[in-house]
Amino acid sequence: MTGFTTIAGAIPLVLSSGAGSETRIVIGVVVLAGVFAATIFTIFVVPVAYSVIARKTGSVSDVSKRLEAEINHQKTE
Repeated sequence: MTGFTTIAGAIPLVLSSGAGSETRIVIGVVVLAGVFAATIFTIFVVPVAYSVIARKTGSVSDVSKRLEAEINHQKTE
């Protein structure tokens, strides 16, 4: 939601005309593209990366059980 409001706020900069509009247009395009890219990255890339990483990990209880089994195995040796 914040990304959309920032993009909406940058649109007047991109559409500006008159004295000094060249610099305002450049700043508006940079803000617009940056916020848009960050929003897309956050919505699509981060969840996919989390899903890929989460597949390779076990539950917390599974990790605890394996750790306790390893500790008990070392004590018996």
